Amino acid sequence: MGEQPKEERIFSTAATWLTEKALVQRDRPDFPSRADYTGKRHPLAWKTGTSFGFHDAWTSGWGDKYVTTIWFGNLDYSSSSHLIGSEIAGTVFFDIMEQIEKPFSRKTAPPDLIPIEVCSYSGRIPTAACQNREYSFARMERVGTKRCPNHHLIEINDIGERVTKQCSQGTTTQKSILVHSPEYLRWSKLPSSLPPLAESCEGNSYMKSKILIQSPRESQHILLLNDQESNIPLRADFMDPDALVYWFIDQQFQGKTKAGETLWWKATLGTHVISVETPLGEKDQVSVTVDRF
Repeated sequence: MGEQPKEERIFSTAATWLTEKALVQRDRPDFPSRADYTGKRHPLAWKTGTSFGFHDAWTSGWGDKYVTTIWFGNLDYSSSSHLIGSEIAGTVFFDIMEQIEKPFSRKTAPPDLIPIEVCSYSGRIPTAACQNREYSFARMERVGTKRCPNHHLIEINDIGERVTKQCSQGTTTQKSILVHSPEYLRWSKLPSSLPPLAESCEGNSYMKSKILIQSPRESQHILLLNDQESNIPLRADFMDPDALVYWFIDQQFQGKTKAGETLWWKATLGTHVISVETPLGEKDQVSVTVDRF
């Protein structure tokens, strides 16, 4: 008899349980209502995949005793619009697993996981603005500390405009509002969910959040073509698109814009430090090098 392979745990019990819990959340795609009488008896963990160009469709998952992987594809690697993991491989996966697996229940959370309250939207530690909350699990040694960046308490005047106590001209009401990240707004092309800023608060209504320079990037090497001048876009991400931000090149003031706008910089040769700052003191900076092509 050969030597038995030594068992080695790669993932912690907590990480495995959390992954499994996430993959059990969705019932079979062809008959969702079937969860009423099969999902509870067969809480299968599963993950689908569809390759780029519809060349492969697969589903892999496990139950209490068995692991099953289903693959569909053409041997000549030709594509087909029918090769979609959840629709074709997923249904076969459930048909097989529901036959070979006896009814079972998933194990309860391991002792190295603790329940924590999180914001239902962001999954981060809730702030006073987070109205919808739920409990999740986290590893004892990896409990998150970052607070929800998407919910904010703002002041609204009588006509629904955004104000602060310093610039309001009447009674105000505090309101919790969901503010999507600049990255999400740029991707979705949706407008900001923030109410319009009152005219009396122009340049005075800011939400505390981190500001990050998006253009140019840290250590970027900018090449100017021949003797032509080049205008480089200066752009930063900030949760409040109406906030004024101030731009500096090598500590020299260049101009101010709203956070959602672009300031154009006429680049000069050399290494430069580009920084941006808000009136509340949030800052970011990058270093770039400008050279001739």
